[in-house]
Amino acid sequence: PLLLLKTRVMTDASFRGSGGIMETAVASARVGQQVVAREGLGALMKGSPTFAMKRFFDWTTRFFFVVQLEEAMRSEPGA
Repeated sequence: PLLLLKTRVMTDASFRGSGGIMETAVASARVGQQVVAREGLGALMKGSPTFAMKRFFDWTTRFFFVVQLEEAMRSEPGA
């Protein structure tokens, strides 16, 4: 959710300014409030199912290949 908000903040024209950290934080919060007011709270969760599936398949394949490699190493003679 925060990555989407970060993208929205970075691409919002009203955010383009050279301010300090407090001005930047206030501008970010303002953009976030506008997004939630305009699109609802669910707007912060857009893309979450896709991101979750990507993580699922990433970690699943990573562990699958580790297990396959361990089994291959154990089945070698002298291992």
